[in-house]
Amino acid sequence: MEHEINKWRQTPSAVGRLDRIQDSAISNGGKFFDNSPERDAPKEPQVAITLGFDGLTPGPKELNADELQFFMKAFVNDLLKLYNHGILVKTANSPEGVTKMQWFEIWIKGNALRESTEKAPRELDAIHTYLKAFEMPSWVARLPKEVGYPAGGSLTSDEWKAMLLLYCPLVIPIIWKEWGPAAEREYQVKLDKWQKKKGDKPAEPKQRMQPENTDNFLNLATAMKILLVQSISINDIPLAKLQLQNYLRGFQSDPKYPSPSALLFFNYASIFSLNMV
Repeated sequence: MEHEINKWRQTPSAVGRLDRIQDSAISNGGKFFDNSPERDAPKEPQVAITLGFDGLTPGPKELNADELQFFMKAFVNDLLKLYNHGILVKTANSPEGVTKMQWFEIWIKGNALRESTEKAPRELDAIHTYLKAFEMPSWVARLPKEVGYPAGGSLTSDEWKAMLLLYCPLVIPIIWKEWGPAAEREYQVKLDKWQKKKGDKPAEPKQRMQPENTDNFLNLATAMKILLVQSISINDIPLAKLQLQNYLRGFQSDPKYPSPSALLFFNYASIFSLNMV
């Protein structure tokens, strides 16, 4: 093992690419990241690792300092175990959180993609029909036959990644083209009725299939296509950042959707040489 670690540490970096932590900006300085023969204890195989925490705190309100300390105690305990004994941490192969938000929170719960009724199929059924037509190699993740329905179950990281990079970029534009006009007519009818009401009005109706939603999703898919690779080209990072910025702006007005703070990912990508696979 020590031989393989040292071989990995001494592999020269490729110019203009972020392949591993040694290619990062932070590795160019600091005693802990020193790989030279002059470092302290040069015979010990010291390997740098990175840890990240991305989560939501419980409760309807933001936690105060004392509550946050209590909430973070479990994470700190795990870090102490890592420092003192070493632990195995299983991580996801892709940032499925943002894909799940787009699929479930925006499209499914927002009724852009609906389940069938007793009388007629709807958008989810059309998606299932298209998915059946895909002929993929065995190593490519296949989505459950009833994805989007409760019977479809939870998706694995590989399935979320395949949904983001492969299936949805092909299928979603077709669904919007086929079902979007009817959804727009439905929205206009509801809006006209709402505008004619007098006195106290309910909330203004919203479009369940917004025309710009497909282009916005493709911004996300493009950004992740660049970043979800074994080796990231530095020249491609500005384009990925631009695409993700465009995606985030599409939801900036709604606090329950992602905020531009997610762009901090690009700082980490260059500082720590992170890739997401």
